[in-house]
Amino acid sequence: MPYTLFPETAVILCGSWEKNVLLNIAVMGKKKKTKSRKGQIVVDFEIDAEMVFIVIKNIGTAPILSLKIKPSAAIIGLEGKTDIAKLSIFEEISYLAPLKEIKIFVDSYESFFRHLKDWLISFTLNYKDESNKWYKSKITHNLEIYSDLIFFIKKT
Repeated sequence: MPYTLFPETAVILCGSWEKNVLLNIAVMGKKKKTKSRKGQIVVDFEIDAEMVFIVIKNIGTAPILSLKIKPSAAIIGLEGKTDIAKLSIFEEISYLAPLKEIKIFVDSYESFFRHLKDWLISFTLNYKDESNKWYKSKITHNLEIYSDLIFFIKKT
C-alpha cells in the first residue's frame, strides 16, 4: 500500500517492516509548471507638458535579442528637422536586458503636434529570445488622444 509522504510523492514499500524495500518513488498528479522567462517589449510615447519621448522597454524577465522596430510613418522631431523613425536604434538593438528602458527625446510638445502628419503610428516589432525563437508583434498608437493635453496642463 502506498504511503503518501507529501502531496506530490508516494513511496511504495514492500514486505515486513524488517525488510522494507523501496520499490518506487512516483510523482502523483500534475507536474508543477515552472514559469518560463520571457522578454516582452513595449514601445510607447511618453508625453508631458513640455516634451515628447519614445520609450522602448523590456517589461519581461528575460533579455530580448535582435530587436527590430519598424515605425509605420515618419516621426518628425527636433523642431521639424529630423525623422526620428530613421534613427539607427530602430534598425536593431542586439540586446535589451530585462526591465531595461531606452528613452528617446523626440521634440517639444507644441512642435511635435505641429509637425505630426498622421495621428495613427504603429510599430512592428521583430525580436528573438535566448532560445532563438522569433516573435513578431504590432503596437498602434492614436496620438490624437494627447493633442489637447497641453491646454489642460498649462491651465492647471
